[in-house]
Amino acid sequence: DAKRPCCSTCARSHAYAVSHAVEGAVFPPQPDCTYDEAVPVFDPDAGNSVSRKMYEKMESRIHELEAQLREKEKAIHTLSIQNSRVSPTVVGSDVTNSSPPIGQYAPVPKFATPDSDLLPQPVPQEGPLYGQYTGPTGSSGSSSRYASFSSAPLDEIRSWPPNLPSPDVTRHLVESFFSFHMHATRLFHVPTFMASLDLLPTDPRFPHVSVLHAMCAVGSLYTGALPDNQLFNDTEDTPYEMQSGRWKKTHHRPDIIGDSTSRETFSEQQARYAKKSSDYGLVRAEFQCLQAQIILTWWYLSQGRYAFLSAAHAMRCTGPCSISTCYTTAAITHYKPPSVLPPAKSVIEDEIRRNTFWIAYSMERQQGTGNGWALSLDDLDVCQLLPLRGDQFEQGILVLPEGRQWSYAPDLLFKHPVDQTDSFILYVKSAILLSRVKTFNLRFRWRLYNPGETLLSPQSASFEPGRFDDATSSPEFYQLDHIITSFRPSFPARLRSPVENDVLDPYLYTACIASHLAQILLHEPHAKPDATSCPSATKTLMASRTIVELMYTLGATNYDITLLDLQVFMCWFMAGRVLVRFLRAVIDSGDHEQIVTLQGEISFVRMMLSKAGERVHLAFRYSKMLHDTLVNMCGEQFAETIPSTLPPREHYAANTMHTTVQHVVSRISV
Repeated sequence: DAKRPCCSTCARSHAYAVSHAVEGAVFPPQPDCTYDEAVPVFDPDAGNSVSRKMYEKMESRIHELEAQLREKEKAIHTLSIQNSRVSPTVVGSDVTNSSPPIGQYAPVPKFATPDSDLLPQPVPQEGPLYGQYTGPTGSSGSSSRYASFSSAPLDEIRSWPPNLPSPDVTRHLVESFFSFHMHATRLFHVPTFMASLDLLPTDPRFPHVSVLHAMCAVGSLYTGALPDNQLFNDTEDTPYEMQSGRWKKTHHRPDIIGDSTSRETFSEQQARYAKKSSDYGLVRAEFQCLQAQIILTWWYLSQGRYAFLSAAHAMRCTGPCSISTCYTTAAITHYKPPSVLPPAKSVIEDEIRRNTFWIAYSMERQQGTGNGWALSLDDLDVCQLLPLRGDQFEQGILVLPEGRQWSYAPDLLFKHPVDQTDSFILYVKSAILLSRVKTFNLRFRWRLYNPGETLLSPQSASFEPGRFDDATSSPEFYQLDHIITSFRPSFPARLRSPVENDVLDPYLYTACIASHLAQILLHEPHAKPDATSCPSATKTLMASRTIVELMYTLGATNYDITLLDLQVFMCWFMAGRVLVRFLRAVIDSGDHEQIVTLQGEISFVRMMLSKAGERVHLAFRYSKMLHDTLVNMCGEQFAETIPSTLPPREHYAANTMHTTVQHVVSRISV
C-alpha cells in the first residue's frame, strides 16, 4: 500500500461512497488518503493533537469564506452608492413631510402621487426576502431599491422576518401609519415604538411581526410608493361586491381563498400575514398581537369587508388580558382580576393597555350599531378608568385614579373635567353613548319577560309590564333622550367645534357626529315622517340635518375626508337614509319646494360618500346603498347624477336649522 497513490482501505471507501452517492453529490476523482499522513502536531490552545493536513484544510476554508464575505459586502456597498441618488425618505416626502407632527392635528393634503421615474415598480417579492411577486395586471415587477437591503446592517439582513418588506420599506410604511392613521398615536407610544424598531429583529424588544404586518397593510393605503387597491365598478358585479371573487378573476386576480397561488395586492398580502401571526401570538398571550388584531379590524372594515367577528374577537381578548377592568373591581374570590399579561413596567405601558381596550371597545360598539345582535362584552362588565389626555400620555405623566373618571360614573356623559378631557376622551364617551342606545333598543322588549332587570343603570326606574304601550313612554327612553340631547352641549368650550382655525380634529368630529347618530338610532324606529306632529320624526330630521351641517363644515376645510374615522361614513349614510324617508313623504304630499330642498341635501350626502369612496371601500359601499335606497323608495327619477359642485348652503345655516326642520314637518300632510 505504501507504493500506491492511496491505500486499499481508502480506495474501497471512496468507491463505495461514489456508487451510493445521492443525486448531485460531487466527489474528488481520487480518495483523500491518510495512510502516510505526517505526525500530528500538538495544539497548545486546544489542548490536543491536530494533524497538519487538517490545519491546512481549515485554513483554506477560512480564506474561502472570508473572500465570499468581502464580495458580498462589496456588492452591498455598490448598491448603496447606486441608490443614494433617491432615498426612501425622498420618495415618501409627498406624504410624510406634508403630514402634521405626531400627536397633533393639521390640515392634511390630498394623496399625491410622485413622479413615475422616482417611484419603484411594485415591490418584487423575490430573492432572500420574498418569493416571486406579480402585479395586478399579471406582469412581473422589476427590481427596485425598495426590495434591497442597501442601508441595512448585515446582522439585520440575516435575521429580518421573511414575509416583511425590506427594512427601508417597512420603516416608510410604519411612518405613514403613524402620520395618517387616526388611532396610531393612541394605540402605541410613538417614540418608544420607533426606538424598538431600530433594534435587531432578534432582540426581544423588537416589535412583534404581526404588528409590523398590520402596519404595512394599513400604511400602504396612505402612500403612493406601493401599488394600492383600485375600485372597478364593473357592470357584471353587484354594487355590494367589493373586489369580489368574480372581480379578481376577470382582472387576473383570483381569490386567494380559492387559489393558494393567486396574486393579491401588497396590502392584502400583509393583512393575511398579520392575521396568521396574530392568531398564533394571541394563544401565547402576546399583547402586541391584540393590537395587531385591532388594526386588522380597521383594515377589514375599511376594505368593505365584514369586520364584526374580528371586532368581537379583539373585544373578547381584552378579558383574559384584564384590561377591561381595574384591580378595585376584582371578584370576591380573587384579590385582583387574573391576567395572562405580566404587570406593566411603566406608566406608558399601563396607559397603552388602557388605550388599547378603549379603542377595541369603540370599534366594537360602532360595529354593533349597524346590526341587531348582542354586543360582545356587557357594559356592566366594564370597569375601567378613562384614558389620559394626549399630552400626558406622550410624556408618561402619572395621574392617580382620584383625579380621573370611571366608566361607571353616573355623570360620565355630561360632566367633563377640563383637566382630564380631550377629543379622544370625548370620542370614547360617544362610543359609550352609542352602547347605551344599542342596549336599550335591544333589550326593551326582553324586559317584558324579565321585569326585574334595568336597562341603563341601577338608578333607573323600575319597569312595570303593561304600563307602557311603546318604548317612547318609558322613563328609560326619556332619560336616554335627555342624555343624548345634553351630551354635545356639555362639552368644554374649547371642544365645542371640531374645526378651529381651519384645522379639523378627527376625534372631536367623530364624537360630535356620533351624538346625532345616537339620536337617530333612538328615535328612527318610532318616527313617522308622514304624520303632522311626531316628536321622533322632528328629532330624527333635525339630527340628520345637523350631520349635514357638520359635513359642510368639513367641506370648508382642506382636510382629506378619507382620513376620517370609519364610523363617520355610517353617520353620513344614516342621515341620508332619514332624508330619503322624508323625501318620500313630501313626494306623497306634493310639496315641491321641500322636494327640491331634500333632493339637494341627499345629493350632497351622496357626493361626499362618493368622494370618500374613491379610496375607502366602506364609503363606496355606503354610497351604493344610499343610491339603492333612494331608487327603491322614491324612484329612478330622483337619483340624478351626483353634481360636481356643492349645492347652496343657505338651507343649512345653523341659526335657521330648527326653523327649517319644523317647516318641513309641518308641511307634510297625513
